[in-house]
Order: sequence, then structure tokens, then C-alpha cells
Amino acid sequence: MNEPLSEKTPSGQPFQLADLVEITTTIEHQADANRLATEIVSQRLAACVQISGPIFSVYRWNGSIQNGQEFGLKLKVDSDGLANAVAFLQANHPYELPEIIVNQVKASTEYAQWVNEQRK
Repeated sequence: MNEPLSEKTPSGQPFQLADLVEITTTIEHQADANRLATEIVSQRLAACVQISGPIFSVYRWNGSIQNGQEFGLKLKVDSDGLANAVAFLQANHPYELPEIIVNQVKASTEYAQWVNEQRK
């Protein structure tokens, strides 16, 4: 983890922020989303996976416009776990070309510590 960033709450009390990584993907079926999320957390590749949806996606695939219902997954990992989580998604995602988007985010140091501990 990088050096925590110090901020203040509206009441003036200090709090610390730390770096985390959020990985986003989508998947067509809720059962597949549940299965992937459970495997990821069971294997300690991420501290948690949030499943949202259904969402409706419109995209171009193989030269034509496609659309359909999907479910969004957000994985919470620390930077040390990024490569393994992405490799798992690439190997186990049912899509030929899965959406894998990685964002560096800030979180409370307590939450970031919890995420780190869940991967051990």
C-alpha cells in the first residue's frame, strides 16, 4: 500500500485514505456472476465482490450492434492481488472477450487493511 493520504471530515476530524484496486467486469447470467464471485472470494483473490444489476448493455460485436441484460461485478483487491484476480477472470469468464477494467481507488485505511487481510 502507498503512503496514506490524510483528509479531514466535515467536523474537522482527520481520517486516512489508502490505495485499493477495483476490478469491474460484466456477465450475462446471474448464476454465473454468483459462481464467479463465490470462487473469487473463496480463493482469496478479492476481499469481496459486489454484484449489481441487471443492467442493459448495447455494444458492437463481430460487426453488428448487440444488446442484452448483464450483471456487473466489482472486485475489491489490493495492488498485490491484482495480477492473480485478473488472471482468474481471464481463465474463468464465460465471455470470449471479457470486460476487465481496473481502477485505482482510495478507501479508508481500515477498509483497505480489511481487504488486505482477506487475501491472506
